Amino acid sequence: MNAQRGHRSSNGADAFVRPDLTDAWRRTAELKAMQLRDAIDDGIRSVMSTLPTAYAEPSLLHLQQLSDAAAEDWLDPRYVVGEEVLTMISNRWEAGWQPADLLHYLRRATPRVDQLGATAIHRQLQRSGLLDKAPPEWRQQLAAVGDLTRSGAGRGRGWLFPADLDPPRAWRQALILMARLRQMHRLAPLGPPPSQWRATTSSPRDGIRGAAEAGPRPAPSVLDKVRGLLAKAESTTFTAEAEALTAKAQELMTRHAIDEALLQTDRAADDIDVSARRLHIDNPYASTKATLVHCVAEANRVRAVWDDRLGACTIIGQPTDLETVDLLFTSLLVQAARAMNDHGRDSRSGSADRSRSFRRSFLLAYANRIGERLAETSHDVATEYGAELVPVLARRQEAVDEEFRRMFPSVSHGRTRSVDRRGWAAGTAAADQAVLPRGRLGRR
Repeated sequence: MNAQRGHRSSNGADAFVRPDLTDAWRRTAELKAMQLRDAIDDGIRSVMSTLPTAYAEPSLLHLQQLSDAAAEDWLDPRYVVGEEVLTMISNRWEAGWQPADLLHYLRRATPRVDQLGATAIHRQLQRSGLLDKAPPEWRQQLAAVGDLTRSGAGRGRGWLFPADLDPPRAWRQALILMARLRQMHRLAPLGPPPSQWRATTSSPRDGIRGAAEAGPRPAPSVLDKVRGLLAKAESTTFTAEAEALTAKAQELMTRHAIDEALLQTDRAADDIDVSARRLHIDNPYASTKATLVHCVAEANRVRAVWDDRLGACTIIGQPTDLETVDLLFTSLLVQAARAMNDHGRDSRSGSADRSRSFRRSFLLAYANRIGERLAETSHDVATEYGAELVPVLARRQEAVDEEFRRMFPSVSHGRTRSVDRRGWAAGTAAADQAVLPRGRLGRR
């Protein structure tokens, strides 16, 4: 007989209890639900343990036996785990998460469970009817979810357990996914959550809008040119050519941003478009790479906040400035990695220049020096445009700062750790060779 949805038991057990049972049967059902919950929690503790994988085998075998013997859905641990996973994903959407955030978070897990997570995301959105309501930025992210979804997913109440995996391995992945979802924290929302998708947002102050929704963005022709220039700069082996290409890309974005600002001189701070996006940063040295984001953002009138648990920087600013930060950070990170690898290959110091301490110090020095160079460039550009630009940029900065304080009312500043002196010197030298525009940028 199929399970019927009832109500949660009074003691909080996460199981569905049949409403037509007698009191005696209800107590029996609640006891079974509690025992099932204990078995699942025991399985999670075993797979998340630092002990050898064999330590978890008895718990996983017990769960499989319970599943094989289950006559109804609510007694099957596969069903209970699947339902909790879908519920947690739904709750995370309301807590500021988006599909790209969740996939990046799961990709950082050990072992990776992003493929199984993609299957769960797709099922949750499909079952809830949200696929047809998703805004443009969600649709772009869901394309990646679709590409990652497992083709060998299970069926029925075992949908979370891929048919091409043996039961212990399938249980291990499902329980790791469940544990990771339980550990997720609240994020600053980049846009309305699914429960509010039918509502309209009249102003960024009513709830910050995602980058795809807020205000004017750089013209596609400008972005296409910039991306093309940066791609060539990253691929060439000639320093002079890379410098010329990236300088031109920076010049295009800087001109576009300032011209846009001057066209909006009559706007008050509370009428200026502000949006936010998250830049997901991969290991290794993710927190050090985040320093580069901060330095690039600061030079482009953008605020940045690093979330170490997610492994991402949230950047807040004008849409054009966000594009600049995103593109420039990506390009400079490629240049930094290439310079660091070249230095390690050419150095006579051997392993000393390939140590974690050296590489972290290299990237940290690189980011700080890049920040100094970008600040100098920004000052030169502002000076070239004259005094009329000062109040315009001040109003735009006020709008960005206001939204930053609303999204992140309480932030902490990280402490600087000791650095490798040789790595710091090498990173500073590499940053001096990085491609940035030279001199002043005149008006068109």
